[in-house]
Amino acid sequence: MAIYRKYGTLQEAQNLECVQDKVSCPRLINYYPELEGGDCRYCIEMEHIQGKKLTEIWPELNEQQQQIVAENIKAELKKLHSIPVDKSWIGNNIGQKRTAISDLVFGTIRFTNIEDFNNHIINIMPERSHKLEFLFRSTLPNDFDLCLCHGDLYSENIMVRSDLGIVFTDWGCLGCLPCFWDEMKLFASCPLKQTFPIHVISEEHFEYISIYSLIIMTIF
Repeated sequence: MAIYRKYGTLQEAQNLECVQDKVSCPRLINYYPELEGGDCRYCIEMEHIQGKKLTEIWPELNEQQQQIVAENIKAELKKLHSIPVDKSWIGNNIGQKRTAISDLVFGTIRFTNIEDFNNHIINIMPERSHKLEFLFRSTLPNDFDLCLCHGDLYSENIMVRSDLGIVFTDWGCLGCLPCFWDEMKLFASCPLKQTFPIHVISEEHFEYISIYSLIIMTIF
């Protein structure tokens, strides 16, 4: 088995350890701390995934192959979202107990109720107008289910094997999040000319995905 090494956080390493044999992810081999300029970072050794990133391979696939990949993504998300998780607060990380998720876009996610979570999402929008803020506050959902989510499911973090099986990578944001969060991240990060999120997102979550994706688009 080829080995891939990366530097990350203890949280990412322990998150990956938690989902071994439960969902399609790289096989974790080892992780250990290293000192770099007085700072501690973690070297994470894992299985090297043979395949292509979703964004790279999607244009090469025919319609039937695209549907197979989409169904495989949905099947793995269903497995992931069914893993038990402490739902006492939004952002609860599964790898390091009682540790909050740290998201590059949304910052530290640690909220005990949906209202505070939504306020945080709105407050990170740059130079928001009063009309835009009113629109988002009026349309953001005030009730949704929580589940275990990958948390950072951009298209770059989905590898597709030659047999069209898929592997989720980069597990640093795993934790308790809104049930639509992974689909929303995938939709919001999709290159404009690619259609794969349309095949993956569920009708049940479409309204939630749309409004949170619009907020992300105001940030970038």
